[in-house]
Amino acid sequence: KPDVILLDVIMPVMDGHEMLEALRKEPAGKDIAVIMLTARSQTQDIARANACGIDDYIVKPFDPSELLEKIEKVIESRTTLAR
Repeated sequence: KPDVILLDVIMPVMDGHEMLEALRKEPAGKDIAVIMLTARSQTQDIARANACGIDDYIVKPFDPSELLEKIEKVIESRTTLAR
């Protein structure tokens, strides 16, 4: 089971929101941290992702150090909650 999934909104077959909704419906997917990493910066995209239970949202282009910091923060907060 992954600690964090980086998910784009724009993907083939299904978009990132649909993928996230499907993931959250699975018992094993409810506890996996998800960070949306996408070029989509529209308010409705961010609101939909938040409604599905993302942990963070990063708009491209992004700073790799910001991404690493957010990944570490998400893993730390999930680890703290699991204790």
